[in-house]
Amino acid sequence: MSIEYPNSDEFQNRLQSVLRTLYLIFNKGYSMEGLEKEIRKSFCLESIHLCSLLLETEISIHSDVYGLLSLFCF
Repeated sequence: MSIEYPNSDEFQNRLQSVLRTLYLIFNKGYSMEGLEKEIRKSFCLESIHLCSLLLETEISIHSDVYGLLSLFCF
């Protein structure tokens, strides 16, 4: 079984939704609701990992991916 990447046009159309979702997951790692005051590292690290995977695709990379990963690492 192999992973099929969408073609370049589909990839660009989906990219903003994917990046927005990664950003929300990362932010969930920092959200403090009620008595829960701890940073959820696993959410943050998984967002960084998934963003890094986007950089490994063979399809042309958009600068937004680099920008989001930089924000996560900051």
